[in-house]
Amino acid sequence: MADCDDQDANTIDACVNNLCEHEDKPLTCSGNPECVDDDNCTVDLCDDQNGPENAVCVHLPSADPFCCNSKEDCDDGNVMTIDSCVLGSCKNLPLSCNGDGECNDNNSCTTDKCLDKQCVNTMLINDACRCAANSDCVGKGGVCGLVADSDLFGTWCMSPQGPLQGAAVCSASDECRSGFCVDYAEGDDLCFQACKDATGCGTDEICGTISFQVGEETIPLKACLPGPDFCGGDKDCPDGDICFPTEDPSTPGHIIGLCDVKEIALKSAGKVCAQDAECQSGVCTEPIGKSTKVCWSLCSNDEDCAAGLFCYPSYLYFTFDGGTPGDASDDTLFSPGSCFPYAGSYTTCVGDGDCPVNEFCYWAKNETSTALMPRCLLPLGNGTGTGGTACASDTQCRTDVCLAADYGNGFCLGLCSGNADCTNGTSCKSLALFIIDDNGTANTDDDEMAPWTFCQP
Repeated sequence: MADCDDQDANTIDACVNNLCEHEDKPLTCSGNPECVDDDNCTVDLCDDQNGPENAVCVHLPSADPFCCNSKEDCDDGNVMTIDSCVLGSCKNLPLSCNGDGECNDNNSCTTDKCLDKQCVNTMLINDACRCAANSDCVGKGGVCGLVADSDLFGTWCMSPQGPLQGAAVCSASDECRSGFCVDYAEGDDLCFQACKDATGCGTDEICGTISFQVGEETIPLKACLPGPDFCGGDKDCPDGDICFPTEDPSTPGHIIGLCDVKEIALKSAGKVCAQDAECQSGVCTEPIGKSTKVCWSLCSNDEDCAAGLFCYPSYLYFTFDGGTPGDASDDTLFSPGSCFPYAGSYTTCVGDGDCPVNEFCYWAKNETSTALMPRCLLPLGNGTGTGGTACASDTQCRTDVCLAADYGNGFCLGLCSGNADCTNGTSCKSLALFIIDDNGTANTDDDEMAPWTFCQP
């Protein structure tokens, strides 16, 4: 093996029968679009059957018998035909024809006619040739094209009409394989390509929706579109742009980050603010344990935050309407990471004993606010009361929470997993009716409840 080392990390080196062999390693991948190659005659997939961390690109032979990469692939052995590879599909047409039978293009979605000694292959518009993606058109031309005129609108299988793939910038429809150049956005005309999901689109593209106005009717069609500039935090964006929180189009009710141009005149993350309009991110909020508001920014880890700020998950929640405006009971919540001044290690915990010295286990929730996921924090106030210590108000507790104070026998919040987490003669007991989430409707029966253990007198 050492004798055959070609110093190329992308090959598998072996000595076979005293000869060195260097086999290309399969490319690792996280999705099918990353595996697209230049071979029209392969189906390119990301194979994760051995787990996502071991996923590799595989290239399977295409089931389309008419695919090609050069005219040599299309030689039918007949000197009376013109053999050509047109946009990945073989064409074997006679020099001249004497009957329709000589014009068969092996495409079930065309009518084949011999007119004036020349073959004419016309696209068929019928239910058998309808499609939603190119994968529906194997043996039927290979392309799911768009037909849009005054009498007809829809997607049917056709032969490639032009050289450009879907989502490519175009100026005329005959430049596009699908036969249609769509006015997608101001200043951007793109080749239409139908899709069912992102696996049918190219690398860095998404399967989105384009709405077409046909008479008085609006018709949405799924199509390959340029992928947005995703980000985990401001530092992922070019030229100092801002990572704005946006609803994930593939997972409604979740937040992702998209890079966008920042307003230079506005305040950056961590700067003191009084209202949202002052901030580049459009969000002004109180950091954990502070009363002074600062400008917020999105993050996925500490490296996404500006100097002196740290990434805290599950603190600032975005609300998504569940479909009934004015009724919060069916709304959902989602929390991305938030860049804030240091407020503690924020490691997950069950009780105070899991946290570093001078920190306590706070009753934080998960990213969707549907379950508790406690985390370690620095004291939230000037109070000194630990878990289970008698109190009359929140300010007497380092957690800034005095449970049951309204009933005259209050005690400071202190999460625990056992008596070892409790001090001052208190013990770890379960509180069976602890409310995780009131679902936006106080004093109703749709609260989410769960038992939890607290240090209690």
